[in-house]
Amino acid sequence: MVPPTGASGSIRSRYAPATVSTACGRARTDGPDGSARLRGTAPPVTIDLTGPVRPEPDDRAAHDEPATPLLLGVPQVPTWHVPRTLLRDPFAADASLVLVHGPAGSGKSMALAAWARSALPSDRAVVWLDLTVGTTPGSLWGRLRATLAEAGLLEPAQEMRGAAGRAARVAEDLAGLTRPVTVVLDGYQAVGGAEVDAALVRALRGADRLQVAVATRSDPVRLRTEGELVLDLVEVGPAELRFDRGEVAALLAHAEVQVRAEAVETVRAGTDGLAIAVRAVAIVAAHRDPDLTPERAGELAAAVAHGVVEMLATDRAGSAYLAAARRASVAEVLTPELAAALAPDLPGSLLDRFEADGLGAWQEESAGPVFVLTPVVRGALRSELDRADPGAVDGLLRVVMAQAIEADQPYRALRAAIETRDLDLVTVASISVWAVGEERDVAEVIVQVESLPLPAVAARPLLAMMLAVFYNSRAEHRVRALEWFALAAGAFGVRALRAEPAERVVLRTGESAAMRLLGRGRRAASAAHAALDQLAVLRPGQDATVDALATMMHRHLGISLVAGGEIAAGTRAIEHSLALDRPGTPSAFTSLGLLAGFAAAQGEMAAARSLAAAAAQIEPPARLDMPYARAPLELARIHLAIEDGDLARAADLLRAMEVELRTNEFWPAFAEVQATVDLWCGRAAAGAEALSQTMRRGLRAPATAAWRARLVAARAVLALAAGQSERARTLLQDLPADCPAARTTRARVLLSTGRVAEGTGLLASPDLPEEGDRSRVARRLMLATVAAADGRQQVALSVLREAAALVAAGGSRTAWLLLTAPERDRLRDLAHRSGDRDLRVLLAGADDIPAPLRDGDRTVDLTERELVVLRHLADGTELAALAVELHVSHNTVKSQVRSVYRKLGVRSRADAVSRARELGLL
Repeated sequence: MVPPTGASGSIRSRYAPATVSTACGRARTDGPDGSARLRGTAPPVTIDLTGPVRPEPDDRAAHDEPATPLLLGVPQVPTWHVPRTLLRDPFAADASLVLVHGPAGSGKSMALAAWARSALPSDRAVVWLDLTVGTTPGSLWGRLRATLAEAGLLEPAQEMRGAAGRAARVAEDLAGLTRPVTVVLDGYQAVGGAEVDAALVRALRGADRLQVAVATRSDPVRLRTEGELVLDLVEVGPAELRFDRGEVAALLAHAEVQVRAEAVETVRAGTDGLAIAVRAVAIVAAHRDPDLTPERAGELAAAVAHGVVEMLATDRAGSAYLAAARRASVAEVLTPELAAALAPDLPGSLLDRFEADGLGAWQEESAGPVFVLTPVVRGALRSELDRADPGAVDGLLRVVMAQAIEADQPYRALRAAIETRDLDLVTVASISVWAVGEERDVAEVIVQVESLPLPAVAARPLLAMMLAVFYNSRAEHRVRALEWFALAAGAFGVRALRAEPAERVVLRTGESAAMRLLGRGRRAASAAHAALDQLAVLRPGQDATVDALATMMHRHLGISLVAGGEIAAGTRAIEHSLALDRPGTPSAFTSLGLLAGFAAAQGEMAAARSLAAAAAQIEPPARLDMPYARAPLELARIHLAIEDGDLARAADLLRAMEVELRTNEFWPAFAEVQATVDLWCGRAAAGAEALSQTMRRGLRAPATAAWRARLVAARAVLALAAGQSERARTLLQDLPADCPAARTTRARVLLSTGRVAEGTGLLASPDLPEEGDRSRVARRLMLATVAAADGRQQVALSVLREAAALVAAGGSRTAWLLLTAPERDRLRDLAHRSGDRDLRVLLAGADDIPAPLRDGDRTVDLTERELVVLRHLADGTELAALAVELHVSHNTVKSQVRSVYRKLGVRSRADAVSRARELGLL
């Protein structure tokens, strides 16, 4: 058995409705009349897709015998046969080899019979061989030779001994066919093998008038590999054989079953489009009038499938083989190891027998090939297992769960655990989902978890938090996610008081994550410190659960610390996680991505570049289930693109993350870098409004205080660039003094509005513990401009050299965005006069960075009471009413209004409101 290669989760098909690729350079194109035409070395054949095919006249036709139809052994096509629209194009192609493969009952033989009887040229003979009866690999060629000779298509010849010699002789004889012949080898899985495949390809290469159609249950990977290099080849796989909705409706209508449109979809979904199952439904519906409503789809599929399984299985129900198949049906996908664990008593390869009997097919996944039972077959087998041996189901599901966790397939483990109804097992599986960080299948899992008794779920804090995490991944469930996060957070605290040390570590980690996702950064950081202290005390080997989760716990505790504003401590925790990771694993990739993203957000670009490169070396293929785990690495890539001046790439990466950020907890970091892109590109006013809307949007997770402060600082910079210095100053009023971004931005606003002494005091203060290189470089550049303007050249040079050293060591260049054009000119002059090469390099690095901030803005410096009065002026409140609301006299209000007018430089209410809007005060 050789599993197929190709896209994960699908069987490959080598044709498309508009074009059929061929190894000899020929391609089918649609003609102007809607017909299909092949072009290449052979004479052109026009194929009318709506009726029988006739060849165009050519010189060769004059020497052929008169065209007389010859159908030898071709099965009759029943009157209820439905024309297969998806099969029309590939079967119409003039290919030497046609491969049709799919599970038993998928309609291969009927499709080929209809093709042979109605679509082939009338001068072509069709010889049909059923290889499932009385044929072996050694007897195939003799049977084929004898059949062709009996039909008068080959001269009688003496039989040669030996299968190899027989195949070679028959291949020579086939070159002498007296007319075009199509040979259908039905049931090819009974004889197919390396020698037969190679011999068949050799025969086709030497016989111009021979076409072979192969129908097989298993994927003909060897025959495809042999043939596609040297022959025109068309392939039809299980996906094309499945009935679509229109074909299901046509078959039901032929059975005189009148159903609604939704019932058609119920039948199609319940049978997975398997031809024999759809026909069985039509028969049952015609005689018994079953319930075809969507609610009864499962019962319908199971009832029909029992008959299908009997036709698919080679042994009778109750045999060891079918018993093993029933046990295997508890698994969504099967590996050889899992199949052996589920059915240890059956000798040989169970999956090879499944494939040979057409019970399913191999599919390629990222971790390797897996075997998947056809859904209708699996449903029938599972139904029989529940009936025949219900006591075995729980144990089998536990085997599936254990192997799924071992193979890093957490959602499969979770679904198996939920089916056992064992909440402790569900909790273990849920933690495995959290540890891996995948996001696929969430909608289905939510439904399954909700089927559990919710009061019992709420009593288990880790399970409650996992339900919150599942809700949080769906934008439409954000409110419910917050409710469950709050419920879990409370349960963590209660349970931790009476828990053993090992369990307390896990509980504190969950509490920290829940608080973080609720936007409570300080409490998240406090719980993280407690968990890390307890982890440090526990020895490796002391508790198996803690050992298994240690990597994931350190990683999540680090994220909580970063979210709480403790970037250095958070980075150390994630670095510890990376040290525990197995190199090259998805977990190591996640840790590297986090470190890269957080370093880039701090402006430590050399570290971010190195970490991003390391993550890229082990980056798994892009999948729908990994956006959360990939987000920090994408954040790093956006920052690096900006540093490299590639704003188009940064914008593209941001757009690609737009949908994911509706629920991803890292959205504030992306909103901050979006503000940098808007500032660089001269979109200050639009960027400020967009950031304001982003912060108000309720679909995202709440931001912690540390992240909110950074975003407010970014809004203030955009407002300053838009000429709204008063708005910038107002935004910064309530930010904490220990926020590095707030301190740097506040200093910038003070310098821009003429308050140089106050701004200089902030710039000259010591570096803060959590201050990244971006802020450190920006403060030094601004301080150098102030010192140079005051004539303190040595101070300016000293500070400027510190900035140059930080940038040379890998600090961010985007700090230049906070300097105005005159300030840059001042520093260039200083560097030129100093003759310092490092300073000239520093200044040259800013040549491609725009200067979006303007010089010399002035604030109107309204008091808090005057701002209140201004807002009431804007909403039309009369002064007398305003005096009553503010509990002051009418004269006091008039005095305050005059002061507002004077500071704004206006003489009327309308002008005051207009000017206030310009300044961003309203």
